[in-house]
Amino acid sequence: MRKTKILPVFLATAAALALFTGCAQQAVATASKTATQQISTGDLVVGLGADGRVALPVTNLNFGVDGTVSKICVAVGDSVKTGDLVAELDDSDYQFNITSAQNNVTKSQTAYDNAVSQYNYSVLSDQNEIDKLQRTINAGFDDYSYQTAVSDAQTALSRRKDDLAKAQAAADNPFDPYTYDNQIADAQKTLDTKQKDFDDAQAAQLATFDDYTYQNAISDAKINLDRKTAALQTAVANAGAFDSYQYDNAIANAQTTLSRRQSDYDDAQKAYNDAVNAVVSDSVSQALDNALNNYYLAQSDYNADPTDASLKAALSAANDKLTAAQDNYDKAVSANNSAVTAANTKLQTAKNAVDDAQKALDNANTDKARAQASFESGVADSTASARQAADDAQRQYDKAKTELERAIAANNDTKNTAYAAAKDALDAAQASLDKLKTDKERAQAQAASDAADKLKSAQQAFSDAQESLNKAMTSLSKAKSDYAQTISDTTVSLQLKQISADMNKNSNDSVSSANFTLEEAKIALDKAQANLKQVKLYAPIDGQILSISKNVGEKVTASANSPGQMIFGTGESGNNFMTLCDVTKIYLTASITEGDIVGVTKGMPIRVTIDAIGADVFTGTVTNINSIPTTDSNGITTYTVTCMLDDTSDVIKDGMNAYITFVKKEDKNVLLVPNKAVFMEDSLQYVNVVKADGTYEKRKVVLGLSNGVQTEVTSGLQAGENVLVGKVSS
Repeated sequence: MRKTKILPVFLATAAALALFTGCAQQAVATASKTATQQISTGDLVVGLGADGRVALPVTNLNFGVDGTVSKICVAVGDSVKTGDLVAELDDSDYQFNITSAQNNVTKSQTAYDNAVSQYNYSVLSDQNEIDKLQRTINAGFDDYSYQTAVSDAQTALSRRKDDLAKAQAAADNPFDPYTYDNQIADAQKTLDTKQKDFDDAQAAQLATFDDYTYQNAISDAKINLDRKTAALQTAVANAGAFDSYQYDNAIANAQTTLSRRQSDYDDAQKAYNDAVNAVVSDSVSQALDNALNNYYLAQSDYNADPTDASLKAALSAANDKLTAAQDNYDKAVSANNSAVTAANTKLQTAKNAVDDAQKALDNANTDKARAQASFESGVADSTASARQAADDAQRQYDKAKTELERAIAANNDTKNTAYAAAKDALDAAQASLDKLKTDKERAQAQAASDAADKLKSAQQAFSDAQESLNKAMTSLSKAKSDYAQTISDTTVSLQLKQISADMNKNSNDSVSSANFTLEEAKIALDKAQANLKQVKLYAPIDGQILSISKNVGEKVTASANSPGQMIFGTGESGNNFMTLCDVTKIYLTASITEGDIVGVTKGMPIRVTIDAIGADVFTGTVTNINSIPTTDSNGITTYTVTCMLDDTSDVIKDGMNAYITFVKKEDKNVLLVPNKAVFMEDSLQYVNVVKADGTYEKRKVVLGLSNGVQTEVTSGLQAGENVLVGKVSS
């Protein structure tokens, strides 16, 4: 397109603009030829001229969904009215989508109804538990059984006090010794008689026995035994001693290893016990308790005024802190559990090491025992004859001593019989005396013991009765305290349960989620129904079909500009399913430079001439000024201006070149003079008016609006007069 040209424009509507007559007139001191022009009336237009192009309004028709063309109701060149059906797509898939969406809506509605039912059940359960806690609080304290126990304990204590006084009196004088003292005196007399008889029998027994022959035999047997024993020791010494060094070292090493393994096991056992007994740190537990209490307080404040945004923010912050504290507590518990598992693994490993070390020690002891037994078996075989001789000598020696013992025994039998009888009598008398004394002591001790036991029992019974009374009174006090604590705990539980119930009542996430799913299903159904509506394409305006790009059976893709987007010019229609032209309007576009665009406004009148048609002038109006600039390779920036003609014409075709005048100001039916006919003298404007005789006179004129070629004359000239154009030479 050609660039904008700024041209002064003159359009005459009432008379011919120029009638030139060349003539040679003689005037005083005039020797040059001049041109004349007759003064006439016309329209004076001042404006901006620019090249433009005809752009017919074209609407692109496209489907809003993908599909296969099943029907085309128009052909190229057909005229249509707004709302006429122009084409259809196969709607089977979209009908199926609607059925599926309806099923999803039904399913989601059922899920929502179930969620509402479960929510109502949860609310009812919370209320039942609240009622149960309230009943506990309202129930009174029954102390009848405790008061009865106190009364019974007081009665029992009074009885035990009487029993204790009686037992104390018996303990002060528990035994009468008279009978036992008489019997002991008689027994002492009998003992003195038996002691004299025993002394006589003992003197007879101490008489010397002649054992010379027996002692010689024993001495000879002892000499022979010593010889045989020395021979045996020599044989054993010759056989050598058992060397246990390496076995003892192995045993010592095994014992050392066992001690170390046992120490490791003890350390592992202690570490395991420490890990098992470890608990979550007080700071972590306290942090969780504090976070929970703060959350309950924030929840209570928020429930009191749910419209307060700061309380809602505080509740959210408390919830975040509670979540963080719970995570820290869970991590601490998990860390303790991991420590216990690790300690247990180390304990089992240490236990296995102890078992292995014990087994190694047992094996070392067994090896030594087997080696020593094997050695001693060999020694026994090599010293058998010497051992036999030593054993025979030992038997002879033992026999000689036995014969002496038998002789002495035979000599002593007679003495011993008498001695034994005397001794028995003495022992019997002594035993009788001792028994009487013992019986007395026992009786005395038993009486004291019985009295002490009875006193102790009475004291214990009194103490037990006192303790029972104290326990009964403590139980009564504790029952009252426990009841008060139960009421306090139940009150707190009731408050917490009320808060929890309110939270559950106000936080119906499952219902919200189900409702959200239901709404999504309904939206999907609406979308499916909307898509079904878009399988039919209707004409959005009256117009004429310019093009159809698809045939029946071919596939089309959805367009974001469905059902149609209007553009200017068929050359920009692109790859669309159909194009529809509005033949009732004709538009033109022009590019205006950045220096001139400020002089163009929306609604400004225009004058248009079209190159292909000729001198016909069309009128119109500026309809749009595009704010987005276009800059070419030369750096020239322009803005697209759209105009619409007042009237249409069948001869005007899309894309024809045109010249557009943007009218800034227009005076109609005014007297016009060529600018070249006007000259200045002494700051005044003059023209040379040709008179009837061919001469001319200089006349002052008053001028108005000018377009650079012609100027409006407000006084000094009349229509029909001729003026000289150009310089006049004297």
